[in-house]
Amino acid sequence: MSKKFSIKIFIYAVILLTLLGGVTGKGQAGSGSDATPQAPTNLPSSGLPLYLPLIGKSYPAPPPVYGVELLSFSAWKLDKATQANVNWARNATFDWSVIEPTIPSSGHTYNWDSVDDAGLIDAANSNLTVIAVVKNAPSWAQKVPGPVCGPIASTAWQAYSDFVYSLVLRYSAPPYNIRYYEFGNEPDVDAAYLPPATYSIFGCWADPKDPYYGGGYYAELLKRAYPAAKRANPQAVVLNGGLLLDCDPRYPPPGKTCLPAQFLEGILRNQGAAYFDILAFHGYPYYGNPAVGYPGYGLGPQIVDENHDSFASSGGQLVGKVDFLRYVMGKYGISKPIMMTEVGLQCKVPNPCVTPSPAFLQLQADYVVQTYVRSWGLNLWGSIWYTLEDSNWNQTGLFTGSVSRPAYDAFVFMTNELKDMTIGSPLTQYSGLRGYEFIGYSKRVWVLWSPNGITGIQITLPVGVTKIYDKYGSPTTPIIGKITITHPTYIEFPR
Repeated sequence: MSKKFSIKIFIYAVILLTLLGGVTGKGQAGSGSDATPQAPTNLPSSGLPLYLPLIGKSYPAPPPVYGVELLSFSAWKLDKATQANVNWARNATFDWSVIEPTIPSSGHTYNWDSVDDAGLIDAANSNLTVIAVVKNAPSWAQKVPGPVCGPIASTAWQAYSDFVYSLVLRYSAPPYNIRYYEFGNEPDVDAAYLPPATYSIFGCWADPKDPYYGGGYYAELLKRAYPAAKRANPQAVVLNGGLLLDCDPRYPPPGKTCLPAQFLEGILRNQGAAYFDILAFHGYPYYGNPAVGYPGYGLGPQIVDENHDSFASSGGQLVGKVDFLRYVMGKYGISKPIMMTEVGLQCKVPNPCVTPSPAFLQLQADYVVQTYVRSWGLNLWGSIWYTLEDSNWNQTGLFTGSVSRPAYDAFVFMTNELKDMTIGSPLTQYSGLRGYEFIGYSKRVWVLWSPNGITGIQITLPVGVTKIYDKYGSPTTPIIGKITITHPTYIEFPR
């Protein structure tokens, strides 16, 4: 490495530290706590110093956005995650209702044996960054007796704070080295709409009688979790429970009030922004037929994302939700990193699929590429595909049993093709297509696709194209300088 190049890296590092250190939270933490930074205090490094100046230009910062949900940390899953160059591994790790089922009388007794310690160690040894979900309340700590997913009683706040402190103190240390903690899962869901068998999966803090759907009371949880986590490990990074966001209240679809989407504003109105580092949300498009009156209706089963009725007016399940989250934060003068901690293409043609069709499997592979490229372009800190293994829910997994699906193969090619590259400008010159340019040391790569996965658009290739690949890495030969783009296509140019 040349001396001049080393000096540049040092300057970029100083710029980075200045940018992160100079952005502070608007709200203040409670007595005895520090103000929350507007960006995570110590996000991991990718080891690629050339990424450093991009942060100041609002480009995606390291580490890579690639992530998956793992229902367990078995060896073959960790191996497949590593092969796909995955960085983030989300897991429903800590269940308070199981770890402390009995009300403490003369001190806490925690059942850490209920946690998959061996799996967490294996994940750390695989160089995966675990996002550990902390969920559920024991019966003695429930505000509304019954669902374990409901809100915590105010009388149990101190016990909860003690639990979080003990948890983070134990699992932030070697050999676990967990730094990312997500408190709850879809807290903006009302338990009244759930079958009891699914209570343990959701957050269920919703209050339909509250104009902010219970978000203000959920902020009280963050006010206990955040200081406790930071006391145990100042390097801990706190995420809110990923928000489901049923629809955009700015453009409510027919028959919906979109009240659940007010949950975030409830958090912010109660000064909750001072108590999380990264804003988490979930996005689930589906494979099927769009609703009547929405683009693509009548064309047959397709990827329903941009034309999803809940967020169509603002850009879709991914783009529209990010736009809405930034809009709400902007109302309060807040800027936080955003992470999509669950995403997947559901199979719903017209009902949830028992067996996925070849057409669905192909478009699932399309959507893997769409998800990560767009997440990178939207400057998200990560996107977590739900799940790597067989999900047992609407066919969202990248595997059937232990057999990989086409989506996994597309994932592996994408991460290798774009390895060590930086993202450039969106490609907007082709009407009906979406895409981004990526820039590497020796080549540039365009990634282009049709958003619904079925409407092909023919384009004239620009001068200088050296290679063209389909989403799986198979070479494609253009016909007289033209190519039809339907599924994700990689077009290479010399640098």
